[in-house]
Amino acid sequence: MSRYKIDNILEVSKICIGADHFGTSIDKDTASRILDMYADRGGNFIDTANVYGKWVAGAGNASEKFLGEWLKSRKKNVVIATKGGHYDLTAPPVMRLKESDLRCDLEESLLALGLDCIDFYWLHRDDTSMHIGEILDTLERFKKEGKIRFYGASNFCGERLWQAKEYATEHNITGFSAVSNQHSAATVNRGANTNPDPTLVIHGEREEKFHIKTNTPLIPYQSTARGYFSKITGGAVSDFLLKAYDNEKTRATYTEILDLAKNESCSVQTASLLYLARSPYPVLPITSVRKTEQLADIFDAMEKL
Repeated sequence: MSRYKIDNILEVSKICIGADHFGTSIDKDTASRILDMYADRGGNFIDTANVYGKWVAGAGNASEKFLGEWLKSRKKNVVIATKGGHYDLTAPPVMRLKESDLRCDLEESLLALGLDCIDFYWLHRDDTSMHIGEILDTLERFKKEGKIRFYGASNFCGERLWQAKEYATEHNITGFSAVSNQHSAATVNRGANTNPDPTLVIHGEREEKFHIKTNTPLIPYQSTARGYFSKITGGAVSDFLLKAYDNEKTRATYTEILDLAKNESCSVQTASLLYLARSPYPVLPITSVRKTEQLADIFDAMEKL
């Protein structure tokens, strides 16, 4: 299977495994089997965050700690992408993108993961009250210290992405190497997102133009819209998901996905990943599973990309 090179250097799988619930609602044995199977099939891209697990009482940053244990025991050659700078969970939406806050998150992530350097580091949220240059300068210091290799923006709107691009060009730095916003083949109905957090950024027209013009890779979360298309096909879609995604544009896309599934001789779930990954700019979907059986759709998509 082919891989994608971020900045023509960092080689990653074209489907990324999300580790959000590893070590909490997905027990360690199951999570280990999922990752072992993914790595054995050539997958090497794992997405986590410093905050994953912290909303569970007593869990701490459970996902990163689990991954640190798994990396130590398995010694797999994988790319870990983790995130810092999430807002204060006890006082939302107090943003935390000052250097002291990011450094605290980064050091905690390095310790939990058992790494000296993180391959890819995301900013989990933006703070639009800060000049974009201050944010990028902090990340550049982390790079020079050898603590991160590449960095990206999660939940940054198109305007801020352009500001970052211009600042990076003016100061001769790489800047954001990728973007992770919410995006799937299903169009979200206004005001009905499955996660009502107002600090999330749903990929829209402004962001689309940014990616097309710059060819910056998009590494989206909720990339299968919580399995919406496969659930529609199976007749098991909930009112909750219908409220979020049922609209004329999504229904038209569903027809295209059904045709793609037929032409590729694959499941609708696989086709929804292929549809997204075959965009006019690089798209590397993040997707999650709770059972090893669900990996079959991911492996099929990886083989076809």
